[in-house]
Amino acid sequence: MDKTTLQNIAGHSDSGPFVGLSVMVGVPCYKDMPALTAKSLIVTIAAFQRNDVQWNLQMEVGSALVHHARSKIVQSFIESDSTHLMWIDSDMVWQADDVLRLLMIGKELDCVSAGYREKSDTGGFQVELDIKNGQIESNDLGCVPIKTAGLGFTMMSRKQVEALYEDAEKTHFFGRPEESRYVFRLENTEHGAGGEDILLFHDIRRLGFQAWLDPTITLGHIGTKIYSGRVGDAFKPADSGTEDGEGKVAEAGGANAGPERPDGPDSEGVSASV
Repeated sequence: MDKTTLQNIAGHSDSGPFVGLSVMVGVPCYKDMPALTAKSLIVTIAAFQRNDVQWNLQMEVGSALVHHARSKIVQSFIESDSTHLMWIDSDMVWQADDVLRLLMIGKELDCVSAGYREKSDTGGFQVELDIKNGQIESNDLGCVPIKTAGLGFTMMSRKQVEALYEDAEKTHFFGRPEESRYVFRLENTEHGAGGEDILLFHDIRRLGFQAWLDPTITLGHIGTKIYSGRVGDAFKPADSGTEDGEGKVAEAGGANAGPERPDGPDSEGVSASV
């Protein structure tokens, strides 16, 4: 599948392709951020500035409860005037153009992710495709429909985030007197223990939104080494590799395959905004 260029997505505009768009980068960060992740973030901010993209950075630092950290970031987004929320996990490595690409695609799609490998030499991608008619079918932007994915590199529209927020239970987080929403959660499912990001994708589908995957983006996932890969390289032709002719992502994670999280005490962290 050929990579759709930013110019094709953006069209032609004398005032620039990002006019009217603003993005909050949401990063839940338990402890230290790897140097390569920090470098990717710095280069991305520089790319925002070169391309006149309005941006802000919201980090939740020190919380071992990642579903709390993510819910707090959603609260900050709701209180902002940003048009899009870009989730980036604190163990990812990426190119700045990949974020700009997802922001442009986000003009058309409410939710678009890029897949990344599990932290294992034998692991596949944390993606569950939404296969219809036994085939992987892409849209005009080169994206394919998905049911679930790891949230570590995902762009969401304000429309979708607001719908998730309004649907969530009301709550209060320790140290914050204001009312918030329990957008992310952990619970047991028919497939086993559900990660907070996988359960969010279930909510996205339940609320009538379609999630998409851009299979052209290559990401690094930092563990004991950097596990790099591009989902598109794992696609199999529909007429090969399976008895029923079903195209799929090789060794793709199922509904209970969420990102690995560091162990730590049950503690709340602190917010940092830029």
